[in-house]
Amino acid sequence: MGCEEDEVFGRMQGLLDRLPAMQAEQARLEQHHEALQIDRLAQRAEADAQELANLDDEIARVKGLLDAASGGSDAQETDRLQRLALFLGNQRGYKTAPARNSRSEFDQALGESRFSDSDDCRAALLPPEEAARRECALCSYREDYQKSLAACQIVEEGSATAFSV
Repeated sequence: MGCEEDEVFGRMQGLLDRLPAMQAEQARLEQHHEALQIDRLAQRAEADAQELANLDDEIARVKGLLDAASGGSDAQETDRLQRLALFLGNQRGYKTAPARNSRSEFDQALGESRFSDSDDCRAALLPPEEAARRECALCSYREDYQKSLAACQIVEEGSATAFSV
């Protein structure tokens, strides 16, 4: 084997030596991506639940005002508050099913995941710049591996041709 062949196969051996570390990086990135998807579902479920809680607070506030206004002589204000209470009740009704669905989606995704709870999931998240750096390193490794493998195949084909002559 010549110097060039030694270099090609040496480079491939170096990449093979790094393979377990790159597989661990891949697994860590897969964990991050799974956590990211579940965290997005959790955020949506939390936002939907907060929206319902805000509507409940507003409904309670309006009902309190309505109770106070019912004993008074301002029929227009009482009518306005009754319409507002109905409107808010309708809004809450429209928001209830989507909130229940988003919570159900989150619960299902979490249950099917490797994570035990939301905190466990969020702990698996990587900062965006770290995730990007790891993705870049993994892509670079894959590219080097493919190029080195192709170079090894060319060297082997050349050696096989030389022996058959």
